[in-house]
Amino acid sequence: MKDKVERINYMWSVLAGVIGAISMGALFLVAVLLKLSRLNIYRLIGSAILPERLITGLLSPLVGFLVHTIFGIIFALIFAGFISRRSTSFTGPMYGYVLWLGIMGGIFPFFNIAPAPWELGSGTLVTTILGFIIYGWVLSAIGRNGVPKEEQEK
Repeated sequence: MKDKVERINYMWSVLAGVIGAISMGALFLVAVLLKLSRLNIYRLIGSAILPERLITGLLSPLVGFLVHTIFGIIFALIFAGFISRRSTSFTGPMYGYVLWLGIMGGIFPFFNIAPAPWELGSGTLVTTILGFIIYGWVLSAIGRNGVPKEEQEK
């Protein structure tokens, strides 16, 4: 029975990761289109991975979308494995905020993928924080479906 519960838990987590990553990416793209943000996350990630000669047309954003979604699933599985059983309505958004600090404020600037969001203007700062918080909320809202009621700590 335990294996079945864990499988269901992780299936829901994968779904939450995909939906959360797509929701976050959609917010980022809308913000770029409305000129509220200068951070096209899919093109940025694709450009960081692909050789320079391949960064043309739709290939870079497509690769960026796939990599972003894969990382969305990985971070959702981490959330499911360590946090979801003790999740409250604030746990997911806080997890998203902590991810934002680590990724946008740490990893991207450290590896010279992108400047820190606060260096790109207030629109980018607000958009990226909101995107990660929404991602975390989706994880806690959808991923919690995979945890049986008797195992959820209230």
